[in-house]
Amino acid sequence: MEREGIDLSMKRMMMVVLILLAFSEVIAGESNRGLPDERIPTEKWAIHLNPGENPNLAATEMGAENLGQVAGLADMYLFRFPESKLRDTADAVRNKLKQNAKVRWSEQQIARWHYPRSMPTDPLFNQQWHLKNTGQSGSTPGEDINVAPVWESGNTGQGIVIAIVDDGLNYSHPDVLPNYRPELSYDFNYNDSDPSPFSYDYHGTACAGVAAAASNTTCGAGAAYSAYLSALRLVATADTDADDAQALSYKSDAIQVYSSSWGPSDDGRTLEGPGTLLSAALENNIRNGRGGLGNIYVWAGGNGATRGDNANYDGYANSRYTIAIGATDHSGKKAYYSEPGAPLIACAPSDDDSAYIITINSSGCKTDFGGTSAVAPMVSGVIALMLHANPNLGWRDVQHILIRSAVQNDPTDSDWKLNGAGFHVNHKYGFGRVNAAKAVELSQFWQNVPKEAATILGVGNVREKSIPDNNSAGISSTITIPQSFRLEHVEVIFQASHPYRGDLKIVLTSPSGIQSVLAETHSDSNADYDWKFMSARHWGESSAGNWTLTVSDLRSGNTGTFDAWGLILYGNYSDLSDVIGVLRTLADIPADGKFIRNNKTIGMEEAIYFLQQAAGLR
Repeated sequence: MEREGIDLSMKRMMMVVLILLAFSEVIAGESNRGLPDERIPTEKWAIHLNPGENPNLAATEMGAENLGQVAGLADMYLFRFPESKLRDTADAVRNKLKQNAKVRWSEQQIARWHYPRSMPTDPLFNQQWHLKNTGQSGSTPGEDINVAPVWESGNTGQGIVIAIVDDGLNYSHPDVLPNYRPELSYDFNYNDSDPSPFSYDYHGTACAGVAAAASNTTCGAGAAYSAYLSALRLVATADTDADDAQALSYKSDAIQVYSSSWGPSDDGRTLEGPGTLLSAALENNIRNGRGGLGNIYVWAGGNGATRGDNANYDGYANSRYTIAIGATDHSGKKAYYSEPGAPLIACAPSDDDSAYIITINSSGCKTDFGGTSAVAPMVSGVIALMLHANPNLGWRDVQHILIRSAVQNDPTDSDWKLNGAGFHVNHKYGFGRVNAAKAVELSQFWQNVPKEAATILGVGNVREKSIPDNNSAGISSTITIPQSFRLEHVEVIFQASHPYRGDLKIVLTSPSGIQSVLAETHSDSNADYDWKFMSARHWGESSAGNWTLTVSDLRSGNTGTFDAWGLILYGNYSDLSDVIGVLRTLADIPADGKFIRNNKTIGMEEAIYFLQQAAGLR
C-alpha cells in the first residue's frame, strides 16, 4: 500500500531510524545525570564542634581531614572520613561522632541530583504569549495559562501520554520526534501503523506542537513539553462510528489524555454527536480505562459563533465524558469565533486575527495557528502536568480541579453568574481561564472524589403542548427532585416538533435560580428537536428542588409543540465515600400512570425508553 509515493515499509524503516537517533541524543544529553530519587552517600560529614575547639586537631584525632568551614557558619566544619561511602564504615563513623564530647551535631552528606530550572529557549518561545504573556503583540500581560511556575518546579509532563486524534502527525519533525511514541500510534483511515499526514494536512501536527512540542532549538515549546505524543489519525478522510470508537479507545490503559479538535460542521444548523459505538466506548473508557481511573477526553468547543452555533449543538463537546474548552483572545475576552454553551468547563487563550498561537506545521514552524483547535491540545498539556503531579486523578477529579482552579477572565462581562455552590460561571467561558499553576497545586494533594453515587431521572409531563408563537414567555415545565446531593453534570433530553427549530430558545433553571441556556434563536431551518443537552453550570449545587425548562418561540410564522423532556442529574452525596451500584429514580411520573417505577434501578437506555413512552412516542 502506498501513500504520497513512499512505500510503507520504507516509511517504517525511516521512522525507526529517526526514533533511534532521537533517543540516542536524549541518552547522550542525560548520560551524566542520575534519577531524581537517587541518593549517593559521600565521604564528607558536616561537624558542629563545641565553641573554641580547634577543627584541625579535632579532625586529626578522629582520623579525618578538615575541608574547612561551611558557609561561614560558626563552629560548623566539613570533615572527610575515608571510605565512609561504605555502609559499615559510615555506621562506625556515626557512632564515633556520637560519643565524641567535642561534637555537638554531625551528619553525613548525601548527594542527590538537581535539575536546571529555566524557561524554554526555543527561538520562538518569546512569541508564545499564551504560555507567558508579557504584553507581546499588544496583548494583555498575564493573559496566559500560567504554566511557567509549573515548569520551574520541574514538572514538564514527563511520562504522561497525550494522544492527538486528528488528521495525522509528522513524527519526524524535530519538535515531535523526541516525544513521539510509535507503539501508541495508529492510522485509522488506512489501517496501518503509520499516522503521517498527507502533504497538505498540517492540523494534527500543529495541535501536537501546542500540547507537547519538545523544548529545543526549533520553533516553540508545548504546554507539557516533556509529555509523550501518540498520533491517532482519524479525520483525514471520512470515517465511521466504528472508526471513532476504535480511535478514542486505542491503548486506553497506556494513553492518559485524548485531545480532539474536530466535530460536526460549525454551521449553526447541525445537531450531531457520537454514534452508538462511540457513545458506548466513551462510557466504557471513563469507567474502565487507565486502570479504572478513566481516560481524559478534551474537546474543542467549536468555531461557529459568528454563524449562531453553540457548543450545546455539538454532541461531542456536549458530552459529560469530555472536557469542552472555549477560546479567548490575547486580552482575555471571548474570541469572536468561539462558541458559547452550557457544557463549557473552561477557556484558554487563542488567536483573534492579530495575535496568533505559535506552534509547528508539517515541515517547520507555524506562526498563525488558532481557533478552538488550539485550546484543546493546550489544555490537554495542562492536564498532562496535573497527571504528572498526581497520576491517580480520575476523569471526574480532573474536571473538579479545572473548575476550582480556573481564573475569572473578563470579569466585567455581564454573563458571569455565581451559581448555587459559589462558583463563577459564564456561557462564554465556562468557569474561567485555565490556570496551570493552580491546577497542578490542587492536583498534588487532591483526594479523589467518591464514585459517582447518584443519578436521578425526572420526566416532565408536557405531552405535545403548543409553544406560543413569537412569545418570549414561552411554555414551562417543572420537575421536582426530592433527593439532595451535590451535582456535577446535568443532562436534558428534549423533544419538540417544530418546522424551524432555530426559532426556539431553551432554558433550564435550577432550584438555585441559575439558568443554563441550552439553545438560542439562530438560523437553523431544520425541523424538530430530539436531542440530549448537557450543562456543567450547576456544578456543586444541590439537586433538590424545582427544575424548570422553558421553551420560547421568538420568531413569528412557524408554530410547534413541546413534546417531552427528561432531566438526568449526576453527582454525589457529600457523606458517602463509596457506593456500589447507581441509584436511579424516576420523578414527576405522568398523571395517567402509564408507568410507575419509582425507586427502581434502571439503565440509561431504559430511562430514555420511559421518556419516549411518557411522550406517547412508543
